[in-house]
Amino acid sequence: MGTGQEKDKEKSCRKVEEVYPLSAYDPAAFTNSLNQFKPAGWTPMAKAVEQVMKDLKEKDGEMNTNIIYLVSDGIETCGGDPVKAMESLGASNLKPVVNIIGYQVDNHGLSQLKEMAKAANGQFLNVQNQQDLKSEFNRTAEMAKVWSQWHEDANAAINSLFNNVQSQLNEWHKTEQEKMNREHKNLQSAVNYLNDQEKIDTDVFLRYDDHYREYFLTVDQESRDLFLELDSLNRDSFLDNWDEITDRFLENVNM
Repeated sequence: MGTGQEKDKEKSCRKVEEVYPLSAYDPAAFTNSLNQFKPAGWTPMAKAVEQVMKDLKEKDGEMNTNIIYLVSDGIETCGGDPVKAMESLGASNLKPVVNIIGYQVDNHGLSQLKEMAKAANGQFLNVQNQQDLKSEFNRTAEMAKVWSQWHEDANAAINSLFNNVQSQLNEWHKTEQEKMNREHKNLQSAVNYLNDQEKIDTDVFLRYDDHYREYFLTVDQESRDLFLELDSLNRDSFLDNWDEITDRFLENVNM
């Protein structure tokens, strides 16, 4: 937007233009959109990164694969801090897969772009021509597709495992409760029978009554404590596996 002249700096730095709306990828429409403009003017990279965060704020990284490309032929020229912006992007809920590509940049530009990639735990690549750029896009897209499928399958597997273990725990706890209730009922019936038949006096009856009630409460609490402990272990294991899968996914799509 604008030109590289000083008089156009404010205009050029004020706005980040959208040439292709956030939507399903249509190769023909995308190419047509790119062909309608010529890159010119100043370079508000920090503002562009901030705009990405706004545009994708609803795309939580736990449910979406957010692959972000930043292609530049030079450094930030609008006074922003692109490294800090990348740090914010990398730490956001988007969990982005960041690819920063320098296109025929000088040493100063290479240094800044590399810092930006590092700040977002992303990948940096320097290319010299259109074919290199196209190859990198294709490679990243293919890798992302493969690892996205792995990520989806792995998460489905640990979800299934978690649900199976949880179901078994719930069934075990239910069975234990039924057994304890049945035992409690039988003991209560036995003591009541002995009392009704005057086989035991009132003091003995009350002592027995207190004993089996106390026993029932103790066993019930132990069963509950064990269930909660196993339930917690299952949930912790699920979360650890989820984090490990996510870390491995992000590590490999950023290779």
